[in-house]
Amino acid sequence: MRTRVVALLTTLLTSGCIPASPGQQPAHFDEDLGEESLSIEAVAEGFDAEDGWLVSPVSAAHADGVRRVTAFVELLDEGELGLEARAVHADGSTGPWTVLRTSWVEGVMRVALADVEPGRGGQLRVREADLARLSVLRWSATSPDEGELDADGEGDLGLSRDALLSTLRPLGIVERTAWRARATRCTSRDGARTRMAIHHTSSPSTGDVAARVRGFQAYHMDSRGWCDVGYHFLVGADGTIYEGRPLELVGAHVGGHNTGNVGIALVGCFEPRNCSPESRWGSAAPSDAMIASTQRLVAQLAAHYGITPSATNLRGHREHSGQSTDCPGINVLHRIAEIRSGAATPAPTPTPTPTPTPSAGRSCTHSFGAVYASTACSAGYQCCDGTWRTRTSGCGACACVEESGRVGCTPGAPAPVEPVPAGGLHAGLTLRGSEIPRAGLANTTLERALGVAVEPYGTVVTVGGAPWVRGRVSHFGGPSDTGVTATETGAITGERLRELNDPERPSSATLRARPEDYYYVAMRWAYSPNGRTFWRDARLLVQNPATGARVVVRPVDWGPHTRTRRIIDLSPQAVRDLGVVTDAEVDVAFAAPGTPLGPVGP
Repeated sequence: MRTRVVALLTTLLTSGCIPASPGQQPAHFDEDLGEESLSIEAVAEGFDAEDGWLVSPVSAAHADGVRRVTAFVELLDEGELGLEARAVHADGSTGPWTVLRTSWVEGVMRVALADVEPGRGGQLRVREADLARLSVLRWSATSPDEGELDADGEGDLGLSRDALLSTLRPLGIVERTAWRARATRCTSRDGARTRMAIHHTSSPSTGDVAARVRGFQAYHMDSRGWCDVGYHFLVGADGTIYEGRPLELVGAHVGGHNTGNVGIALVGCFEPRNCSPESRWGSAAPSDAMIASTQRLVAQLAAHYGITPSATNLRGHREHSGQSTDCPGINVLHRIAEIRSGAATPAPTPTPTPTPTPSAGRSCTHSFGAVYASTACSAGYQCCDGTWRTRTSGCGACACVEESGRVGCTPGAPAPVEPVPAGGLHAGLTLRGSEIPRAGLANTTLERALGVAVEPYGTVVTVGGAPWVRGRVSHFGGPSDTGVTATETGAITGERLRELNDPERPSSATLRARPEDYYYVAMRWAYSPNGRTFWRDARLLVQNPATGARVVVRPVDWGPHTRTRRIIDLSPQAVRDLGVVTDAEVDVAFAAPGTPLGPVGP
């Protein structure tokens, strides 16, 4: 056993805020967030090497004892990771090592847990050989409280009792249904808002923030059986705001100070001594966009609840009494006065000046590059007669689904791409009048579902003389996808999505026998002109443009949401065979009807 280089790394905070002094446990632990985020450097220095494993220090004993050890992990690849946990008893004896089982996984992020025999503390160990693949490790030893299920909320996708405040909608907040939140189980309402607390998540600020928010929620709910993610809002480095725990419910972010307190977390690590290098975790200083969005959010909340931002009612986590934490990090703490001053008077909603003067019947160009028909809606704007206009209330017949709009007009949608002649495996982008979804195409199904008349993403590229639609990818389905419920079915085929791709790592014989269970996809299909039956029988060819790897898949569901900025969700097996990761780019086209499912040659 080697000598530890750093002091005991106790597990304290689910807000991601790291304790100021090792060994100190924050007051009111039951009400506070209870995890810490460890970089690869901290794991290397703080864990002991024993027989091929890196073993953590013993966690701080919880008042109710320890019955569960949970880890939130971010890797540098999507492979498996060896994690085990055990209980530590008051007399120093230990229980057996137990393998952590995965409760949530998305790309390189996962939440895993193990129920251990009751003890006064807990330990975690990770295979030493996996250290180089590790980016973030956050873990806790707890006594989970499953809490009370809402009678009207179980099984609903991120529903809250009250809608997001209308005064907040111009901020373009990504609401719970958009980032695919789990249903809240919280029951304690908190109507009187008198103060706000600023946090950081002590995590990377780079990558897919929506996926990381899903991970935070999974970790908070799985580690201690909490009713929801602890924060009310989370802010990404690009300034995008995510709705966390419904605002009308008591949060769990500052021990002993949660009543009347709105929790706002900035996604990133802003205490430099606790952060991994910028190349892996992003900047240790909050971006100007992040601070500006936080200012606007605080301003709107202050105006709605009648709060005058001051050093008394707008504080960093560590500035509340009884706290032992570095949160929200020194680099955010230095800017809280700026947040207060910028929020003193709510900024007016900007009014764009149309240039050139639009003509009736034209369509609007969105800041993401898509073309929108008149009446399409953005978070703060609506496309009317060919130009984005500021919204002050509703959105007409449109739902708000995008983050921002910009002034600009275009004569119309781009011309359709001509299909390639049939006869080979690649069957083009148009088949019997149905289209592979791509930027610029009108989509009545998308408009009915999300209020967006024109598909915003998917660039047409030519590879090998044939057209493809290129865009970002994620994966879905299978027993580990807790983003869908156990009974949720695909919109195209009606199959239960969690029962596909099971077992998760099939044998070659299983793949040959049941390829339809392992090679499937979701895109934002236009059901017109051929209906769902066409898509149920369709075959798609998907390739990794970096390697040329290809798979043939079948449609089973509709999605992903446009807020993800992705064009396609692929089954975990298809993702694995292509060798891609979340938000990598893939190329999509029709495959010839009747093509067998699975990997194919170039």
